[in-house]
Amino acid sequence: MIKDLWLVANLAIFTELWKLRNKSYFDNMVVQWLSFKGRVYQVIHDNSIRMKGHMHNTLEELRILNYFKVRHRSCKTSTPIEISWTPPNQDEIMICCDGASFGNPGQAGSGVVFRDASSEVLGVLCVGLGWQTNFYAEVCAIIYGAIMAKRWNLRSICILSDSKSCIQAFQKDELPWKLMQKWKIAKSFYINVRYIHSYREMQHKRVGAKKEKLAAYRRVEELKRERNLGNMQRSKEKILGIKSRYFEVLSSIKEVLGCQKRGGRVWGAV
Repeated sequence: MIKDLWLVANLAIFTELWKLRNKSYFDNMVVQWLSFKGRVYQVIHDNSIRMKGHMHNTLEELRILNYFKVRHRSCKTSTPIEISWTPPNQDEIMICCDGASFGNPGQAGSGVVFRDASSEVLGVLCVGLGWQTNFYAEVCAIIYGAIMAKRWNLRSICILSDSKSCIQAFQKDELPWKLMQKWKIAKSFYINVRYIHSYREMQHKRVGAKKEKLAAYRRVEELKRERNLGNMQRSKEKILGIKSRYFEVLSSIKEVLGCQKRGGRVWGAV
């Protein structure tokens, strides 16, 4: 709200000062700064009704609003939510999944952390997906996590993800058609599949794994570009070398032969 008030005050001072300048220059009116100040206050007060911001309920903000006689607004408050993490049940493996992309779509990657009933980390999975959307990366994290979790031979799986839309897509079987068959094959191994939605504040190691994979993938792409540029440069240098060698050989042949064309016949110079 202070930002809106600052913009209105600047606009009011600029317009009223320009009007006062015109009246003083063209109408020869005497400048009265007290009336100018009162008009500026009135313009700010009239336009403050259109402000839609919220107050932060600080002493500095209240002092500014009272100075310009602007009506107080409601404070924007946030309700704290208790966040807890519980380990999976016995004979159950938990996969903590997350996916992201640099842009939507963009270079995407997925990260998965596998945990057992004693909260021990069994393994970490990092997958680079190329140019995909963020939703696609979230779905791939769950599917690839379920595929890799088969190695522990547990028929119950608990899927933990911070994407509510992704969990709803799995519950309603509304996945991208490219991944539907993979999920059916992975799901057929498990007897019980349980979904848990978590907040972003609960992301720990899977975020690091995801960022590590994205960073590694980006580095690989940079190395590929550097290698391609190096190959192009070497090819260019090789072509220039062959071309220069060709002209050197051609000039040497001309010097050796010293041929001259006379009357349609070629004679060697003596």
